[in-house]
Amino acid sequence: MLNLQIVKRKVKLILQINPDMQNHIFWNFGDNTTSTQANPSHKYLEGRYEVLYIVSNACGNDTARTTITIGTKPIAGFQVNEARGCVPIRFNFKIHLPRLLFLQMVFPGGSPSTSTDQNPVITYNAVGKCNVSPVAYNNFYTDSVAKTDFIEVKTTPTSLFSNSISGFKSTFVNQGVGGTNFFGTLVIRKEVLN
Repeated sequence: MLNLQIVKRKVKLILQINPDMQNHIFWNFGDNTTSTQANPSHKYLEGRYEVLYIVSNACGNDTARTTITIGTKPIAGFQVNEARGCVPIRFNFKIHLPRLLFLQMVFPGGSPSTSTDQNPVITYNAVGKCNVSPVAYNNFYTDSVAKTDFIEVKTTPTSLFSNSISGFKSTFVNQGVGGTNFFGTLVIRKEVLN
């Protein structure tokens, strides 16, 4: 059985074998270096490598192989100063990803709806909640995050009301749209009817 332990760029290859049956051990680390140690450690540069382990004894031989990836995985993420605003609104996204080779941001409902810019500016022209999905790539790894309903675009409120009169009492009904706080002064002008 072959186990790998990767710490930074150093790989410790641990082989569990029956010492009575083994005669010859050969490792090929995939970077033009080899070893005949039972449990070698090997330092790599960033990259993807196919590691071969060949063991033989009087009964035959066997080969085990695995592919290892050495490197730093990017973490998909972003910042925006404010995730809410009134239509139309522009958001300035700031992307901070170490060792990033490629980034794609997806902005459903935004314009543009996708961007590969490091600091995209996206405009939203419709009311609603929108997702934001960054995908970060480097030569060896991909990472993505889906932020559901991250952007909230609101509309300017509209004031409208109706009223009904019964005797000396008037009842007012709010028919406004988009208001969250209601305030103001009711002005009543009294006129005497002849």
